[in-house]
Amino acid sequence: MLGRRLLVLAVVLVGLAVLAASVAPRESTGPEVRTQASPPALSPGPAEATAARPATDEVPGEPPLQRIDAGKGFSPIAVEVGERIRLAIFNSRVSSVQVGRDGPIESIDPVSPARFDLLYSTAGRREVRLYGPGLSNPKVIGALEVRPAA
Repeated sequence: MLGRRLLVLAVVLVGLAVLAASVAPRESTGPEVRTQASPPALSPGPAEATAARPATDEVPGEPPLQRIDAGKGFSPIAVEVGERIRLAIFNSRVSSVQVGRDGPIESIDPVSPARFDLLYSTAGRREVRLYGPGLSNPKVIGALEVRPAA
């Protein structure tokens, strides 16, 4: 008899948890930014993906988004110790990208840039390396110059 009561109580608690989860507000991944009056294409190809990129990914209260394009030359991005930096890295081929020698690694493809939100506590140079098919060694496509705080 006690076993049945506990089973009914467990079922009721699971039902309440499901109900609470269904009515709770969902976290948004960020505001949607549109820079064009017309809606974007449903499935852009590699050549169209570059043109369909929004001109800005600025979010109020967030640091500006820094961009690195793997196919172009680069100049180092300067940041101070303790300052957050947001990076979006674009490439026309499927590959992986890493910030720093022991930093995070993210996948990248023509439609989805790799995105990083970084904060460094020590000064130094962090190279941005591209790993992928056809590359026997990683290719340096950018760098972060982390300077001591002023």
